[in-house]
Amino acid sequence: MNRDNLGRSEERVNPYQALGTIYDDVMDHVDYNGWADFVIDILRDYNGDSQNSAKPIRIIECGCGTGSLVIRLALSGFKITAFDKSKEMIAQAKSKGSQMQEPPDFMVADFGTFRSDKAYNVCLCLYDSVNYIMSQSALEEFFSNINQLLESDGILIFDICTEYNSITYFDNNSDENFGKGHHYTRKMTYDKVNRIQQNVFNIWFKSEPKKLYIETHQQMIYSESVVRAVVEKSGFTVLEIVDGFYRDRVRDDSLRIHFICRKAKSGKLLNK
Repeated sequence: MNRDNLGRSEERVNPYQALGTIYDDVMDHVDYNGWADFVIDILRDYNGDSQNSAKPIRIIECGCGTGSLVIRLALSGFKITAFDKSKEMIAQAKSKGSQMQEPPDFMVADFGTFRSDKAYNVCLCLYDSVNYIMSQSALEEFFSNINQLLESDGILIFDICTEYNSITYFDNNSDENFGKGHHYTRKMTYDKVNRIQQNVFNIWFKSEPKKLYIETHQQMIYSESVVRAVVEKSGFTVLEIVDGFYRDRVRDDSLRIHFICRKAKSGKLLNK
């Protein structure tokens, strides 16, 4: 077993196995209220006044993390199913929703291969979760699976990080965080040839002073045109591609862009 220069044993773990337990502290800068308002605004445009519907809108979120977004949506009256591959993240989500009258239905599952016998009105996959899908063939499989999860005319909302974001903020960069009972460092790189962004976290917990957890996160940085082509091939109509919660026009310096899509009326995959 390797040891660092402080004599701590090093353990390499899966993404979010260690980070998932401190995720909310690490991401306390994220405007989840703004993101929830963004989703509700879209659903008002494309699903009418869904919050006052006699039949609650059924939402499924793929890669829900610790549930911060969907808990806010559940409090607004939506019926939520949400899943994440990280059992540590789902444990945090269930704890946060435990005092709610109608909490989201949280479960551990891989958003690349999830199947369900239920049909949903809306699918969300946010905070660059799609970028964790590392090949175009896997991306096609993912969106085809989402097509099968949605009701006819169902809405899909997802986002991707842009290459401008990776080059500007993640290429040969690093950061460090001291939290309550934990400390982490992150080394960030971007491979422009293969369009792969990598984040290597070294995480230490006060409760385990002799251990250092190492997580390596990789994301594929797709172009807008590639993602649009895959989405349309998978049986969706792209309604909007926007930058930010105010649905602004996408610019060359956009950091994150959102796709708002509707399942094609035929419900069939295109160009197969």
